[in-house]
Amino acid sequence: MAVGLISTWKQPIYFKFNESMSKALLMEIIGQCVEANLVVRGVVCDLENQTVITELNLLKQPWFPDPVCAERKIYYMPDVPDLLTRLRNHVFTDGLLINSWRQTTFDFVTLVKGDFLPLVPSDNDAQQLCPKLRDKHVNHRIIGREDVGLAAQILSSSTASAIRQKNKTNLRKVFKAETIEIIDKWFDVFNSRKDEDAKLERCAFGINSESQLKALEDMDVLVNNLSIINHSTNRTLHSGILAANSSLRELHLAVAEQGTPHLVTRRLSLDLVENFVSKIKDFGKIENPK
Repeated sequence: MAVGLISTWKQPIYFKFNESMSKALLMEIIGQCVEANLVVRGVVCDLENQTVITELNLLKQPWFPDPVCAERKIYYMPDVPDLLTRLRNHVFTDGLLINSWRQTTFDFVTLVKGDFLPLVPSDNDAQQLCPKLRDKHVNHRIIGREDVGLAAQILSSSTASAIRQKNKTNLRKVFKAETIEIIDKWFDVFNSRKDEDAKLERCAFGINSESQLKALEDMDVLVNNLSIINHSTNRTLHSGILAANSSLRELHLAVAEQGTPHLVTRRLSLDLVENFVSKIKDFGKIENPK
């Protein structure tokens, strides 16, 4: 699906059942878009197709040359909602080991499912620090886009505030709260739906550049200081987050040079494609179209 970066439009341009994207097919689609006088600035995808990612050398640089106009870069944008759910899944199933780059009193902390269980309110709680949290947030069986909302609520500023409030003198817990706040602000940067928002980071990218760039920088530092427990060599998620951050910075500079000072970042996700696929499934009652 082609989506306008600046103006609000979208157009399905290709679909086929039971076919994975290949480098050759991607180049053909981009070429036909260029022939239709579209300027392709980026490609959004999840982390499943590592073959194409490797063939395009996207593990080393988050862009590849336009197959029609080699001087123009096409930026690789991993789907950030997918990255967020993957990050939450690792927290809940494996746990994260985070080096303490901000503290000198301890070397590391772990962020695990158990850190969130005490925040789920029960009927007997007189004070509910996280009233939105429910059992489904920590023992969920939901898949698809609805799951993104649960992940965003778990890894949110309100959750971080609750952890800090319950553990004001526990430096390790406070550091965990700061970690969650970094993730929350990072996701806000990639989740802008309009030019202005009450949260600075969730405005269109470029409107509050200082806060938004700091959110990306803080996430870069966090990612470079964390590992997945018992899977320390698995860096797929890390590479995806770092690529998304780098691509957004460079893409914003590229469009700014053409007179567009800010970007509504939700257009840089697979949300519109997911909605389109969902409608196809409803029409044909197809379980898993690709």
